[in-house]
Amino acid sequence: MTITSGISADGRVITGSAETDDGSMQAFHFRHAEGKMTRLGTLRTGNTGNSYIRAASADGRVIAGMSQTDSSASGQAFRYKEGDAGITGLGTLRSDNSGSSDARLISADGRVIAGDSNVDGSDIIRAFRHNDGDTKMTALGTLRADGEGNSWAMAISADGRTITGYATTENDDIQAFRHTEGRTGMTSLGTLRQDNSGDSYGRAMSSDGKVIAGAADTDNRSRQAYRLSENDTKMVSLGTLRSDNSGDSDALAISPDGRIVVGKAETDNGDEQAFVHYQGDQKMIGLGTLRSDNTGRSEANRVSADGKVIAGIAQSDTEFRRAVLWVRDKVTEEEVIIDEGKTGDAIAETGKTAFSVLDLYQSALYSLSESRCQIGDSNYCVGAFSQFDNVRSNHRIATGLFGAFRFPAENWIAGASLNFANNTRLTDGYDTRGSNNPGVGAYIRYQKNKDNSGFGTELSGAFLNQDVTITRNHLKNTEAGRGDSSIKAYRFKAAVNYGVNLSETTQLIPNAAISHHNVTRDGYTENSNTNLAATYGRMGNKSTDLRTGIDIRQVLTPDIYLYGGAGIDINLNNQRDAFTSRVNYLGTYAFDNGDSRNVKPYAYAEVNVNVTANSAIGINIGWHQTDYTNDAAQAGLNYSYHW
Repeated sequence: MTITSGISADGRVITGSAETDDGSMQAFHFRHAEGKMTRLGTLRTGNTGNSYIRAASADGRVIAGMSQTDSSASGQAFRYKEGDAGITGLGTLRSDNSGSSDARLISADGRVIAGDSNVDGSDIIRAFRHNDGDTKMTALGTLRADGEGNSWAMAISADGRTITGYATTENDDIQAFRHTEGRTGMTSLGTLRQDNSGDSYGRAMSSDGKVIAGAADTDNRSRQAYRLSENDTKMVSLGTLRSDNSGDSDALAISPDGRIVVGKAETDNGDEQAFVHYQGDQKMIGLGTLRSDNTGRSEANRVSADGKVIAGIAQSDTEFRRAVLWVRDKVTEEEVIIDEGKTGDAIAETGKTAFSVLDLYQSALYSLSESRCQIGDSNYCVGAFSQFDNVRSNHRIATGLFGAFRFPAENWIAGASLNFANNTRLTDGYDTRGSNNPGVGAYIRYQKNKDNSGFGTELSGAFLNQDVTITRNHLKNTEAGRGDSSIKAYRFKAAVNYGVNLSETTQLIPNAAISHHNVTRDGYTENSNTNLAATYGRMGNKSTDLRTGIDIRQVLTPDIYLYGGAGIDINLNNQRDAFTSRVNYLGTYAFDNGDSRNVKPYAYAEVNVNVTANSAIGINIGWHQTDYTNDAAQAGLNYSYHW
């Protein structure tokens, strides 16, 4: 099991805790460039036990958390700097460093760590600050004159100078505080009561430390969310989601600039639901739930740096808690709820269909590379052909021209083909946008005898390119993002054969070939129909195969010829890119279609009819298995004129 707890501002470093071989959970540091997880260990001798990451600096290089020690099973605070051999214990507020402590907060530059710790003489908890280079934690005290009681640190400014939380007062209430480095003692923020009695909690702070949000008791015996700016003399209530602003609410997070506060609040029907409050607004805005009737519970507990994305949890029609995002719509300027889990499901479905689309173009590539003008024993040939390819719910019809000529050395023939897709139907979510890029193929062939008997060898290649618009699969409370990409495919083949005349009308042609093909869809980013655009990595398949098979040529009448063949492609080397996607604030998704086939059978049949002495019509059908375990079917019609 792996639990991620943070990601750096540039997305290159991920921190969290992961299960070890002995079943413990230990902190890790993952840098994308290195591609591996670094185990940070614990504060115990032998690195046994558990450790957990609570916070990381903006660049991910400094980490704060808690680890079990030889003397404390509950754990003590630690600091880790990238490159250190292990984590460094910060001790506790006790003179002998016994007891427990927890580092939950860290400044943006990693210089300051804050949290809570046991103190001498009791098991009470006090907030602490630990600056880089200090040999001992510094207690922040409480709101009592004698310094007794408890205190908890809950938020820290980006520069680490200001800390907020809550602490015991002279009246044994619990009230929010602000503590600024260099100043003596902490400052009470009071409550929403006129006489400042009761309880309050500091839960969130702006980056500059000037705005604090949380919850406080009111004169109406409720507890409501508040915002307090540095120069305010009194907290400002944010109200609730009830029409008369009665009931309870709680602020759980604040934007870095302090303008946006999010949390949870009571509604008129008694539910507790997520809210957002913009500075200057008279009323908070309810964010609703995933339920069809918008009832039930929800909570907003994170807000992005630009304030446009809010994270939290919400109740659905079938589940009590689901992770969600609320995103400010670019058009309506209203918050739209996005179900994180269903977004992952929708992206996975988009990935599944992608494999069948690529297989269609593998089939079309094979058809193009095998298209031949029927030159017979003539010197020149031109013609037209049309080819149909189908894989699952995808099909493609392409029409084109081909030609061939015989070299003065009559054993050698060269030819080329060019086609355009004129009717393509792809699975739901994929559209060719009317794009009609040409496909090209070419070959050169040596054959000992004009009737194809004896030794023969051939080199051939083909290339396809198709622009596509891809729309993400849409489920309830997800976005159907749309983006543009291209599918590219090429194939090269070197083949040998030996024709054996069994009779005047029957010829058997054993053959073998080495082929290499590459079918890819370019990476792209959604550019419409979405507020949170997904970025997709390149996906595709490279395969080198050994083909072995046998063909047969049967003369039915002087003007009708039957061709057929069957064989297998044996995988020699395969490199496949999984379907990957990344959505900001949601995460990274990956999906693969299982192992590729090591042996892929094929079969085909064709009838050629000589219409005149110099022209022929051919009809063909074929089938083969693809790299992504699909069945591809082909059918074609061609006309050749030779002289």
